[in-house]
Amino acid sequence: MSDLNMTNEDEQDPLGIRAELANALSDCEDNCGSFYSFQSLPDAPNPLITTGDYGVVGVPLSDPEGKRLLKSTAPETPVNDTFSLAINSSKMRIRNHKFNGFIHEKIIPAICKTLGVKTRIFNPEAVFEAMFVCTNGSELVPCQSSIPEPDKHFGKLLIVLPSEFTGGALRLSRGGSDDFEAILETESAISTSAVAWFNGVSVTALPILSGYRLVLSYNLVKRSTSTIMPGLDAQREAIESLRRGLLRWKEVKEENRSDYLPDVLYYFSDAIDLRFLNKLSPLMSELGVHLYRAEIKFTRGGSVIEPDDYKSRREKIEYRRRYEDSDDDEDEDDGRYDDVELDEILTEDFSIKKLVALDGTHLDETTGIPFDERETIPMSVLDDFDEPDDQEYGGIWESHWLEQCRVLSFRAGDFAFHGLHPTEGNIPPHLQGIAEPKNELRRVP
Repeated sequence: MSDLNMTNEDEQDPLGIRAELANALSDCEDNCGSFYSFQSLPDAPNPLITTGDYGVVGVPLSDPEGKRLLKSTAPETPVNDTFSLAINSSKMRIRNHKFNGFIHEKIIPAICKTLGVKTRIFNPEAVFEAMFVCTNGSELVPCQSSIPEPDKHFGKLLIVLPSEFTGGALRLSRGGSDDFEAILETESAISTSAVAWFNGVSVTALPILSGYRLVLSYNLVKRSTSTIMPGLDAQREAIESLRRGLLRWKEVKEENRSDYLPDVLYYFSDAIDLRFLNKLSPLMSELGVHLYRAEIKFTRGGSVIEPDDYKSRREKIEYRRRYEDSDDDEDEDDGRYDDVELDEILTEDFSIKKLVALDGTHLDETTGIPFDERETIPMSVLDDFDEPDDQEYGGIWESHWLEQCRVLSFRAGDFAFHGLHPTEGNIPPHLQGIAEPKNELRRVP
């Protein structure tokens, strides 16, 4: 980064709050996943499992075959006993390579998308641990076992193979507040299921009521050299970093300790995930910060550089328009703006096209309201403005505009969440007159 850019950023963000919020929001986006993943996989291939004492383990596993499998692998145990038998990886093989490919190409990407684990950053892998055979009345598996790579291990994956059974649900809980129950008996005779969760999630396995169940247990590990470990800690730290940044922003505003720190900040994102909004919503309500989804129009204008053949090209277009009676607008415009580049940028303007509260309320009076680059997060957002959605050229002046920027708008102030009525004095001038959102923030449908 050049000294000039550093100077400009220091002037625009003397306390570093916008930079802090940009980093925190980016971390929240990277860690906005769930604490669990549950998939039904009816198209999963047969793993073709073999054991030394039993031979090929057929699926779906019938009751007679389940009894025979237990008898051959644990002959000293009475068949009618209730227990889960672990067959470790050294005593069995998965012979169908398509099954391993299915895990790598289908299951892992789907799991990581739900958990919010960036595959390009962490290069996650499922490392096989053991197969469990669960009998009537037994719990699923010992959910916490010894881990061979504790510095790389971030979660658990269970693949439940086709075998008809009832009961045996898994209850997953994060911090005693968020809960999920995976019902695994549905279509258990014909479908494969996959359940995954992060380290630190509380897991309770309910007993099987009838039948036998085959479960392949895997450890989720990261193969990248990243020092960051995906999981619950990363999710919590991302939210706490954002909390600290927002509190600094509010405190500075309340104490008037900055010559210019905006009341409204606009966070630009490539794609705003619904899970990201759901993560932010409780924090915004807690801190009294109003959060909106916005669509922004960004216009950039200035002098241009024409290509060498532009004059002759323009004359041909003009001739066609005058003498060939073309009604095709695309023909008239064909090539008119090709290769015309902005030379000197003279104007840059942002304006709001649409503003929506998290409860779905559209704030119609905001259309066309301007704001400037001192209110944007990240501060370098203009550097990423590349291909425009449309452009106009008038001979010596050209305008570019980008219509569908995905933006989150953060507004400081807590009057709406404490039952107070807004006044002209405590609303930013460019947002005066906007209807307030409802006090309750709900999930976006």
